[in-house]
Amino acid sequence: MITPKGAFSSVAPGCPRARWSLTALWLTAMLVAGCSHNGSGSATLPAASPAPQNAPAHARVSVTILVPRDIQHTRHPAYVSPATSALSISVNGATPIVVQLSPSSPDCTTTIQGLTCTVTVDAPVGQDSFAVTALDSSGNALSRATVPAAIVAGKANVLPLTLDGIVTQIVVILANPHPPVGTATTVPVLVSAQDAGKNTIIGPGGYDNPITLSDTDPQGVTKLSTATVSAPSATVTLSYDGQPMATPATIGAAAANVPASAVTSAVFAPAPSPSPAPSPTSSSAYVDWSTFGFDLARTGNNPSETTLGTSNVPNLHLLWSQNLGGATGGPIIAEPVVAQGVSIGGKTQNVLYVGTQTGLFSALNADNGAIIWQKTLGTTAYICSSYPFGIAGTATFDRRTNRVYVADGQDQLHALDMATGAEASGWPVTVATTPNHNFIYSALTFNPANGLIYAETSSTCDISPWYGRIDAFNTANGTLAGSFFPTQPQSGGGIWGYGGASIDSASNVYIAIGNADTSTGNPQNYGYAEDVAELSPLLSLLAANYPNLPASPDADFGATPILYQGAGCPAQLAAMNKSGVLVVYNRASITGGPVQTIQMSPSGSDAGNFIGLPAFSPVTNMLYVGVPSDSPSGTYLHGLAALQIDSATCTLRLGWQQTFGPNASTLPYDSPRSPPSVANGVVYAGDGTGRHVWAFSAQSGQHLWDSGSTITGQTFTQPVVDGGHLFVSSYGGTIYAFGP
Repeated sequence: MITPKGAFSSVAPGCPRARWSLTALWLTAMLVAGCSHNGSGSATLPAASPAPQNAPAHARVSVTILVPRDIQHTRHPAYVSPATSALSISVNGATPIVVQLSPSSPDCTTTIQGLTCTVTVDAPVGQDSFAVTALDSSGNALSRATVPAAIVAGKANVLPLTLDGIVTQIVVILANPHPPVGTATTVPVLVSAQDAGKNTIIGPGGYDNPITLSDTDPQGVTKLSTATVSAPSATVTLSYDGQPMATPATIGAAAANVPASAVTSAVFAPAPSPSPAPSPTSSSAYVDWSTFGFDLARTGNNPSETTLGTSNVPNLHLLWSQNLGGATGGPIIAEPVVAQGVSIGGKTQNVLYVGTQTGLFSALNADNGAIIWQKTLGTTAYICSSYPFGIAGTATFDRRTNRVYVADGQDQLHALDMATGAEASGWPVTVATTPNHNFIYSALTFNPANGLIYAETSSTCDISPWYGRIDAFNTANGTLAGSFFPTQPQSGGGIWGYGGASIDSASNVYIAIGNADTSTGNPQNYGYAEDVAELSPLLSLLAANYPNLPASPDADFGATPILYQGAGCPAQLAAMNKSGVLVVYNRASITGGPVQTIQMSPSGSDAGNFIGLPAFSPVTNMLYVGVPSDSPSGTYLHGLAALQIDSATCTLRLGWQQTFGPNASTLPYDSPRSPPSVANGVVYAGDGTGRHVWAFSAQSGQHLWDSGSTITGQTFTQPVVDGGHLFVSSYGGTIYAFGP
């Protein structure tokens, strides 16, 4: 069970139009022999059967229900729907009573986390049956369950109750709706259901009205692993034998009392195998660097790079540069992504995709910097800067559909043809409204395993109000598949780490969350603000923890968790916090808090310098962290620190460090370091306002190279190493390519 900070373990914020889980309510039976009902705001049920003579006929049973605040985000796995406004209880089939649950009810108390209400009923001593139904404000049933219980006189009885969600809407999503013809495959089928309050139902409870799936394939080349989905936790797959299909198959769904108009089906249509692409006419040493940090774990490690290494990195020199900012030099804070061998006009080119704050999205030839195509996307006036807010987050792409995805300053998510820049039908889709208060600062995250793409929003310099979120969209049709709001309807909770979200091998999603809006009277860590959180693929909350950060006026996460696993160690994550600490968690026990906290940079300042994320090399078993300022203890110095993973304790210790660039604590402005990257024995890092990129031996820390005076803009973005090239985007609006 997850315990929210500042509350006992069974209260959490919640939301209509978000998600909730169905699990144990605790019906506390306060048995007082011979007691009658009293106390306003409670209700007493009539006795259903007589008790033996000379024994108490009835006992008082207090039912306590915790209704989360009306907050739009995933339900903590211990609470009922946040749309719940009344409770119906029947004992042994008697006429039920309906008790309204509101802050004005005498037996309800309001906390920062939610509404706790106690409903008292009379029940016969002996074996009873409790039927409990949660209702919304219109009287619609949200969930229900019936539980037998032996009521024993003279003791308190605790009755565990698991509520089953009542399905009113169903959405079916195929992870890969268009696999190639001729290849047998198994495709995950994601089935989500909503209740009458439009909350997505998650486990561990089941569905009160189970879902039945259907497949219209008349040829029999596809087969569902099961036709019945009785709980949100059910796993369903669609097997395909690879044969051509004359007509696409519709994977539909139905449930009792759910009209066909409330069901969103999925279409399965295998795509003909493409003709072999022409042989590349340029360097073939590239691999796809398709997302921020190279992989979904955000390790910053390219294990396929073989051209650049310790022997020839000292020979790096400028190959080309391309100014994308025009006369203004309008900033680039997005990392370029690189696609190997894109077919363009009958020829293949290695293509680099990157956007600017002025809204210009470009496809460049990675070998010579030539512009292939450009597209101007939406911008918004950026209250904190003279520049407009356009493209800030790193793009991503899907080779199966030949689409590159990018978010603009109007909070629109675009799907563009990789070869031409043409917008896909049905796109763009809207991530957030009021874009001048809710910006997409982070990288997009596309998961090819389920076809979902994730986008996050954050604030404009904490100017109230803002409503941080992470959204999941189905790339097959652009529909919203899930959302998580850390603090809504309260302002705050932005997600603005460079890397956006990270994803593990089970497709679970990890985020580090910014502060709440204190101007509303809430603490910085209201709700799930300033937490590290693990979410399901459809963004139900699985685990969260507030790591008791050092005192600081702005101790939130401007970071993305890096997922890694050291030799002989469990799966872990690390996240940088603006208070200057690096927190390390075992991923299997996030709710237990960090297993290590390292003060690597000063706390107590609002400079916001310790942001970003480390890089990880499984070869050296080291985590590489950019350090903007000397630590208070003097252990860590401004530059780059290599933290060795101790295989015995699975904790981090200093392996080596290099001091370079400005010491941010001596400057009157922000000066964060770039996230490092590592490839083929070399680690690369930018020094931010120092306008340099540096290269060191990943094993020993030996200085191998730096860019000198070549780069004229600030270097806040992660260097990209691919195809024997080092690509650097600068805040001045220029892309630089170096080669040996």
